[in-house]
Amino acid sequence: MSHRVLATCVAAIAMIATAAMAQTTPLRLWNSDAQSRFTFSAPPEWPVDKLSQPNASVTEYEAGFADAACKFYVIERPNQASQAPDVWLRANNSVISTEKWNEVLLPFPAFRNGAVVENPTFDNSAFWPRQKAMVTTPDAKINAAIATRPGLEVWTFCQSYDGKDRNALFDQIIGSVATPKDAELKAAAEAGEAARASRQAATSAANDDAANAAANAAAANEAQKQSQTKRPKGMRGGAR
Repeated sequence: MSHRVLATCVAAIAMIATAAMAQTTPLRLWNSDAQSRFTFSAPPEWPVDKLSQPNASVTEYEAGFADAACKFYVIERPNQASQAPDVWLRANNSVISTEKWNEVLLPFPAFRNGAVVENPTFDNSAFWPRQKAMVTTPDAKINAAIATRPGLEVWTFCQSYDGKDRNALFDQIIGSVATPKDAELKAAAEAGEAARASRQAATSAANDDAANAAANAAAANEAQKQSQTKRPKGMRGGAR
């Protein structure tokens, strides 16, 4: 192999390695808010600030610098908190529509001057799924996501202010959103789903038994009818 070819191969390998490293950025776990409701991971140099609490059920946080940032809105839904995790998972197992996204965005002043929702997707690559979309406004392109649990929602909006493409980083941050209770909720969801499967199996077995019994009874009844039809007729009259 010539030195020129070898150098070309080495350069190509270096470019591939650099591209692979660029796809993931080392992040630091932020260990939840004061109420221990949610966690996320972000670049270690990003500060995290509590921006506001418009009401008792909504809290706003921001992580980032002047060139890029992610905002997190933690929304409590007390009327849904008692829902069993397995029931919740079955009820939240598909992508939400563009119209629903527009309802989500409407309360935010940044989206009231016109927001176009693109590529709404349902990401179920992890145990706890999330809704994702790209939102374009007249002056920004925003990576948006909604992570939900029984009684809790976390809305995430990530944006680059300097025009740099940070989609890979924003996907990492969005994918890191979790709650301290996730392990407990997952165990409850799995137990609930196992119990449901067991009930379905028992119901199916009982239905099969009932169907077999009905079929056997019908077969016996038909056999009896056939037997009566084939019985020879007796001789008429007595002996002479």
